[in-house]
Amino acid sequence: MKKIFVTATNTDIGKTFISSILFNHLGENSCYYKPIQTGCEFLESNLIIPDVDYVREHSSNKNKEDFKCTYPLKFPLSPHLSSRKNNINIDIRKILEDFREIENFYENIIVEGAGGIFSPINTKNYFMYNLIKDLNLKAIVVTSTKVGTINDTILTINHLKNSNIKISGVVFNNFTNKEHEIDNISFLTNYLNLKNTLIIPYINKREDLNKDHILKFIENL
Repeated sequence: MKKIFVTATNTDIGKTFISSILFNHLGENSCYYKPIQTGCEFLESNLIIPDVDYVREHSSNKNKEDFKCTYPLKFPLSPHLSSRKNNINIDIRKILEDFREIENFYENIIVEGAGGIFSPINTKNYFMYNLIKDLNLKAIVVTSTKVGTINDTILTINHLKNSNIKISGVVFNNFTNKEHEIDNISFLTNYLNLKNTLIIPYINKREDLNKDHILKFIENL
């Protein structure tokens, strides 16, 4: 039984890509849940929820009922601003209720956040890390291997730890085997005493991913 929250050091780091990879290796009776999705639109009367649709399209499971979103919002902005422009109030209680209902039906759940841990959900100083804590979930942190990742990763992980949120794994995404990337991973692993890490290389095809490494990472969550 795996119930995890996928967050990242920033936006556009690869949360959805990593979520789709993990979801494909969780097995049966699994659900992908995106509580808040911005940048949604209607296309020929069909609601397009980008991250939800991406994970489902890249999954062997095509059952729409296993891919859920509580608040699909139009504008591709932070949740607090997108909801305001949509005249929608994001009710945290509704998200928690939806998650508890999902828990009643699914053995494995991946919850994907929006942006990084300080992405504001509303104007009441309620951030994404607050939601992780209220959902009582462990976190997976997706980070990059590029220059600057040491600062971003340490700040993110230290704040999660200080918020008493357990980190069950760290994913280094888009690794291209450059010297500074190798050093970044080594430095962060040692400095933060990381026990469960996964390195995802920059790839052209998903078939190039190392399935054994992914399964071992999931096993240790």
